[in-house]
Amino acid sequence: MNKHREYEKLVNPDELLKLMKTTPADNMEGLERVNNWKSKQAAVNLKNIYNFTGMLETFESYPHVFGPLSFIAGMQKAFVETYVTNPIEDEAGNATNIGNTPDSFIRDNERIEREYALLTYELCDFFIDNNTFDLNLARKISSSPSGKRLLELFISEFTKLENQYHSLGLTPLKAQKELMTSLLIAITETPLKSGNLPFMKKNKDDTEAYSFQEYLTNVRTLLLNLYKENAFDAKGYSERVTKGKIGVAQYKVVKGSIKQSSKLRHYLRPKGIKPNGKVLMIVTPLINMPEILDLERGKSVVAALLGKGYEIYMVDHGDSGPDESTLPISFYAKTILDFHLDIVKRLHANQEIILVGYCQGGTMTISFMGRRAEEFLARNEKIDIKKVVLMASPVFFDDNKSGHGQMQKVIKTIYDPKIIEKLFKGVNVPAAVIQEGLNEIQPGSFYKIVKGFYERSFSQEMIRDAASFLYWIYHGTKFPTKTHTEWTKLFFIENQLFENKLCLPSPLEKLNGKPVNMDSLRKLEVAIMDYRGSRDPISPPGSCVASEHWGLIWDHTKGKPTTPVNRTIEKHMGHVFVVSKKFLDEFIEEAHDFCQS
Repeated sequence: MNKHREYEKLVNPDELLKLMKTTPADNMEGLERVNNWKSKQAAVNLKNIYNFTGMLETFESYPHVFGPLSFIAGMQKAFVETYVTNPIEDEAGNATNIGNTPDSFIRDNERIEREYALLTYELCDFFIDNNTFDLNLARKISSSPSGKRLLELFISEFTKLENQYHSLGLTPLKAQKELMTSLLIAITETPLKSGNLPFMKKNKDDTEAYSFQEYLTNVRTLLLNLYKENAFDAKGYSERVTKGKIGVAQYKVVKGSIKQSSKLRHYLRPKGIKPNGKVLMIVTPLINMPEILDLERGKSVVAALLGKGYEIYMVDHGDSGPDESTLPISFYAKTILDFHLDIVKRLHANQEIILVGYCQGGTMTISFMGRRAEEFLARNEKIDIKKVVLMASPVFFDDNKSGHGQMQKVIKTIYDPKIIEKLFKGVNVPAAVIQEGLNEIQPGSFYKIVKGFYERSFSQEMIRDAASFLYWIYHGTKFPTKTHTEWTKLFFIENQLFENKLCLPSPLEKLNGKPVNMDSLRKLEVAIMDYRGSRDPISPPGSCVASEHWGLIWDHTKGKPTTPVNRTIEKHMGHVFVVSKKFLDEFIEEAHDFCQS
């Protein structure tokens, strides 16, 4: 009897979680995405303030109409600018310059997530000894009054952090709380009364894939590995492990290729790989680190193509500097690409050069090719680039068919280019601002990233393998301010590229500053390959349709083509498909076949 009482459980996870009551980490609203409601309200307030100063400026500018009111309006405007808008703009600029988000609520969320992760580590520390989860100690703590007080103390600290959080819905903190809940279950060896078991694998029919005892074993394995790697804070872990450097393929920056922050990388082909005679120039987006195409061994587009014998160059836009904040999108979609392509052509005068574009980089590439084809037509010359490979590259933007309806709604209701220009003049738009928009079209993206990271922590090696991707996803690059506002207006809102209204520069006077006629790609028989994903919310398949409208579209009723023709390949995958070895291998084979055709 005494022995039984010694191990009688005095606490269970339901009782502990009940002490927390309802917090922002619970998603009681059942939202399918994150709702940064405080940030949104602050944005509305800021917009109203700028509208107010605009009205005061109007009164101030017409003293002959408004008389003495003009003087009063000018004083009010000066007061608002001095004590409200100028400090806000200074804070946004300073935060951007040091690599922080300008959103103070999101910055505080990140602090809370870091402290929550540390608290989880400290709680695990009580139950992990000699690299094992100590079941006897867990049973002793969950069955003693002192152990109960200890757990309640931790719950109190977790609760304080959760109640400080500034967002609702599917947040990273919700994923962290689910992990903490699984730790409570592992300690007490007691399931929740609701039957919900965080990180329990499910069968296709939504039944549990294994028994409760197997679940406990698996959860303890996840927790032990995360503890050993000190990886409860996914962002912090990625920074610590990578030391801010990702990518595996060796490269050199081509001499004379630096223009503003952009430069041309030349990747070194490994010894023993025979060159196949073809050259690829890869164009990456302005809004991400180019290492997404060279994350790590087994997950590198660059390394895989080097292995096929290609000579590879990559346009690396870098992290845009202050001098680029006023540059138009045509600088990146035409001037930079002309500059780098000329270098590649000089180095490989007698070899076939193929352009490859990813995401926005692909959008700029096909725009560039449309203008280039016009230039060659005007000179009555054969075009020098006959093939273009596009990866998840949107070109068609509307509210319905393209799949961009949700993003269009965000842009039209939330986005204000005038405020963007005021906040980020001279510093450029930080990645965190771009991510705010993407949060609206990707249901719970960072919740899923953090939860998925925890779920796959079955070994320390698997945790380390995720570090490069985590670093990439958490660390974007700044988007040149004017280019950002033009990208949003000209492409998303006005659909200018698809409607042949996008104006780009040209050395030929009759084309300079005139709209690009994309039909020029058909006239010069440029072959386009589109590789797109049916589960891609950023570049929906309905938007990645360059190969269906421009270039060498083949009428299959005419039999087998004798020259390379357009290809449209759609897979059941998302936007960042290159992190999947399966999808990466499939893409490499398709792209290689197209390039060799």
